[in-house]
Amino acid sequence: MHRKIIRNPQPTAAWTGLGRSAENARHLDAGIPRSSYSDRSDPALELIHELALEYGLTIWDPQNRSVYRPVRAPSREDVEAWWRDLLDGRSSRSETHERVRLWVEDPPEPIADPITLMGLQHLHGFGLTDGEQIQATFDQWIAHCERFDADPAGWQRDRYLEALKGVLREQGTQHAWSLADRLTARGWVTPDDVAQVFGSPAFQVGPPTPPVHPAR
Repeated sequence: MHRKIIRNPQPTAAWTGLGRSAENARHLDAGIPRSSYSDRSDPALELIHELALEYGLTIWDPQNRSVYRPVRAPSREDVEAWWRDLLDGRSSRSETHERVRLWVEDPPEPIADPITLMGLQHLHGFGLTDGEQIQATFDQWIAHCERFDADPAGWQRDRYLEALKGVLREQGTQHAWSLADRLTARGWVTPDDVAQVFGSPAFQVGPPTPPVHPAR
């Protein structure tokens, strides 16, 4: 069996949304043996995937009769470029929302870089509201990029502490102590970190001991 890369198939119902423009329709076959999954077949499969990504091709695999178009996970550089397109008026809010929607709502693969994911989520949100300050949020995101690159572990610790502050502010002390327990148990924050959040140097892991009232 062979796997074919099909470029711009004719726009029949079965191919709707899979091909490129009909006026440039043509086929590119990249047949490779599929009778076995030897190590020698891996480079050929990788080459087909790379060609499809580079030229916007659609892949048909007759072994399982599947048709799909490979997608490349966006990089941090992609996110920054899309954000600048939005800021400079080259892309509207709705167009930007569509650019990133797949990677926020139903990602075909995980986004490994948390900064990239954060940027995608911001860009996705801009298409849902008119109230966001795009430039200010972009500046904050760039600051996150620099902080993460300088100290990834410190950046992540700061995020955990911000989450702890949010729980303390919105859900109260008991919920915040419970979260602090889990964060310190996993080594993601230190007792000293948590002490600063609660504003008490006497922090001990675990909820505070309730007062004992003498029996009447």
